Amino acid sequence: PNIVVAKDGSGQFKTIGEAIAAYPAGHQGRFSIYIKAGVYDEEVKIKESWPNVLMYGDGIGKTIVTGSKSGTDLFETTTFACAANDAYGFIAKWITFRNTAGPTGQPAPAFRSQGDESAMFECSFEGYQDTLFYQLKKQFYGNCRIYGTIDFIFGYGEALIQNSDIIVRKPQAGHFNVITADGREHQQDKSGLVLQNCRIFPDNSWSPIGLNVKTYLGRPWKAFARTVVMQSYLDKFIEPEGWTAWDNTSNHKTCGVFEYSNRGPGADTEHRSKLFPNFKVLQKMEAAKFTVDSFLAGETWLSKTGIPYSPGL
Repeated sequence: PNIVVAKDGSGQFKTIGEAIAAYPAGHQGRFSIYIKAGVYDEEVKIKESWPNVLMYGDGIGKTIVTGSKSGTDLFETTTFACAANDAYGFIAKWITFRNTAGPTGQPAPAFRSQGDESAMFECSFEGYQDTLFYQLKKQFYGNCRIYGTIDFIFGYGEALIQNSDIIVRKPQAGHFNVITADGREHQQDKSGLVLQNCRIFPDNSWSPIGLNVKTYLGRPWKAFARTVVMQSYLDKFIEPEGWTAWDNTSNHKTCGVFEYSNRGPGADTEHRSKLFPNFKVLQKMEAAKFTVDSFLAGETWLSKTGIPYSPGL
């Protein structure tokens, strides 16, 4: 690594912020920061002028970046993530990003990215509302864990989450859970969200069935929201309707919500919501448009990162 961060003083820096700030002007190539095990309670931000940062830790639950930032509305979330990436070519591995703000009904992202061609591998993103903000551009999440309650995977970038655990937590009393909220605004936008070969299940600390808490795969945050859940395991707590509308909008009439080749007791599409005229169970040829190589052009960049991924269906 270029820099080692350690709470105990055994590295060059004790905080991640100091390490990132040491990014040399005009640096070419990968800039790697090894963050030793510990809890780092600080706001981490990779500025646009610091491309190709690789941040890696000692593993999920060992290297923990945390904070309790929350905002009162979705627009504040651009400044409220515990960790944020604005730069091209960012990679994170073996780190937990945790927002401890709790399920009190306010957006509280643990991580956001708007740097193109960013990749997160074997990381955990822990929060309640709006945990993971795929803000802009192409981003890949592989072998990750994502925890939350409401709209906890949301954004208007091009995001593909593969081979990951999507873990639904107990919401605030009287609330329902929604896993995704895509923000694609225009029909020509390339953006959207794909969950491929993921496992979607409740956190083992509560029983959604016993508490009569409804859990939906997603709802359309913007008019042309595009969300694909494919080749994934859906546990039985997913509502038979699958998808729900965004309050006081007609986004459900124009958005695209798609499923392909899912499995598990929550995967039956027979009773999916009739509110979505564009809902579709995709054919294989259609689903092929939402793979890493098609949707993210992974062959041109992800293949160069050394991160393992499945290029196709």
